Amino acid sequence: MMAKKKVLIPYPRLSRIGGGNGVAGWIIQALVNDGWRVTLATLDTPDFGGVDRFFGTALSGADIDVRLAPEGWRQALRRLPIPGAFIEMAVMERFAASLCRDASFELLFSANNEMSFVQPGLQYIHFPRYRNERPPQDYHWYHRLPGLLALYRRLAAGIAGSGLCDWSDNRALANSQFIAQMYQQAGGGEVEVVHPPVVGNFPDVPWAARQDRMVAVGRIHRSKRMLEMIEIVERIRETTPDLEFWIVGEFDCDEAYRRAILQKQAESDWIKMVENPDRDALIDLLSTSRYGLHAMEEEHFGMGVAEMQEAGMIVFAPSSGGPLEILAGDSRVLFSSMEDAVNKIKMMLASSEVRDSLLSCVASRHGNFSTEVFCSRIQCLANEMV
Repeated sequence: MMAKKKVLIPYPRLSRIGGGNGVAGWIIQALVNDGWRVTLATLDTPDFGGVDRFFGTALSGADIDVRLAPEGWRQALRRLPIPGAFIEMAVMERFAASLCRDASFELLFSANNEMSFVQPGLQYIHFPRYRNERPPQDYHWYHRLPGLLALYRRLAAGIAGSGLCDWSDNRALANSQFIAQMYQQAGGGEVEVVHPPVVGNFPDVPWAARQDRMVAVGRIHRSKRMLEMIEIVERIRETTPDLEFWIVGEFDCDEAYRRAILQKQAESDWIKMVENPDRDALIDLLSTSRYGLHAMEEEHFGMGVAEMQEAGMIVFAPSSGGPLEILAGDSRVLFSSMEDAVNKIKMMLASSEVRDSLLSCVASRHGNFSTEVFCSRIQCLANEMV
């Protein structure tokens, strides 16, 4: 019997729902399904059951070798007064190198952006961590102290240790063309776009059976511009008074912003809130809704946009970032300002011809981001590295 090919996947934490955990889970699933022997190097005991329930994987029963980083490093990370993402990744680089000294792996695969390995591997880029300019929501007070960021990165490099290949030696995958360009601007080389998978089988619900509502789905954060979306829908209701606005997701924002959204909801009978639904409830809600709205500018990918499109909804989003690719550059649903969004949504609502044409385009893109497409590409890329 032929021995299984071995892959090492250093991933800091697969115990939290959200972020890149869905992609990491499906990368592991794809390699397990393809017969790889997966070793997961991590900082916390992974919550495979939670990942399975939320992202549709089947990792709980899989033969995965989980290796926890040394307790001393884990305790040190817990005591950091800041999130310390660079330090976490440096610890993962050091830990991965130590595992490679004790065992040989045909492939090293980072599902959490750039990593330096003992040999060139694969890396999946959600947002390039070596890009100096970060999204505005990532900045904290300590980022603005002169010289601190450079010192912090030198410290991280020291923790990672010596003898590692440069991260740019890895074969890079990006979640969108938008991120691929950022990766190259940060000093990376050739990069291939592999879009994240949309999870779940969305039933084909006829348009006539769907609810006349606009939905925003995803993390509720200032960067998602939820208050601006409420204002957009409020203006649309001037001509379509029966239109409801459903906010679906989990609060991940400061208390002042949360209160502002809840106050808007309390003052209106047309704003509905569904907090943190499970996957089945989310699929049911999206599959019975007609319209989607997204407002984050320069979104890295835009999973909510992809999910709503896969559910058969007509989705409107800014003409930047990942949503531009998800919606195939269709200028009828991509907007450049709030005024533009209002005008385009009103035009669609007023014209059955425009609406039918958009639905035809939505149907033509069905399955573009399926788990099957994602897994097949990951498997091919992994085997090409051996």
